[in-house]
Amino acid sequence: MIVPEFPFGEEELRVCERLAYTLRTANAHDAAGKHRTNRPGEGFDFLDFRPYVPGDDVRRIDWTVYARLHQPYIRQLQHETLLYVHILVDVSSSMTAADTTRKMTTACQIASGLGFVALRAGDQVSLGAFSDDLKMLSRGRRGPAAFPGMLSGLRAVETGGKTGLAKVSRSFRGQRLPAGLVIVISDFLCPDELEGATRGFCAGRSRLLAVQVLDEVDWGNNLSGPLKLRDAETGQVLEVFVTDRELAAYQQRLRGYVETVARHLRRSGQGLVQVRTDEPWSVVAARSIREKSIFR
Repeated sequence: MIVPEFPFGEEELRVCERLAYTLRTANAHDAAGKHRTNRPGEGFDFLDFRPYVPGDDVRRIDWTVYARLHQPYIRQLQHETLLYVHILVDVSSSMTAADTTRKMTTACQIASGLGFVALRAGDQVSLGAFSDDLKMLSRGRRGPAAFPGMLSGLRAVETGGKTGLAKVSRSFRGQRLPAGLVIVISDFLCPDELEGATRGFCAGRSRLLAVQVLDEVDWGNNLSGPLKLRDAETGQVLEVFVTDRELAAYQQRLRGYVETVARHLRRSGQGLVQVRTDEPWSVVAARSIREKSIFR
């Protein structure tokens, strides 16, 4: 099954045009963009070299260094910089559980909106999808002209499998993408993997913005009485009778877990936006852009 169809057309693009995208510059890196900082970028004062990545201006390659090391390196100059934005979307079975696609639709709309705004800001954007492993859909794209291809790539992704955040974070490190802002959009219903995954995504001076998407099924709304429950990732079926008291206890445990996620990310100095699928995606995107631990 591919990603369920999600609306993202002219109306959604007009919303994106209105979203302010003023990023923190503390982790902006390397090439010229719209985030002024005293870190490397276009200018006149030489600072350092860094490895060339696809999308860089080949005119900035230092051929003297290339002749010596047989690898392309870019001269870093001081003036303005861009942010490297890496957006990773959970497409595991838990995102389409209970025959509803609202979690997946919301996640894809948020990813598309943030991707478009980042491209418009002049930043360099990579997009990936994951379940038990990570698949990069595009790498190092710049400019609004790159958006239709990114959107098409996301719409063609196959869904399914278990969420494997720890493995995905290791796979992400193996991509050797430039350090920047890592936006992970998921339900994060894998408590045993959260701490290790956070370290993996934040390796190499990257910052993490976790966007946790939960729907009415996750919260157990109106789920009482005789039920047949199927684990979306394992397929295991369990017939149960859920009393109001048991439902309240489950919801309390889920609230406790959601609060644990928030505490963990706050202690780690990372960002978190927690989402319910009855919120408009544009409101969530705006909250993500304003998230104080990531954006200025």
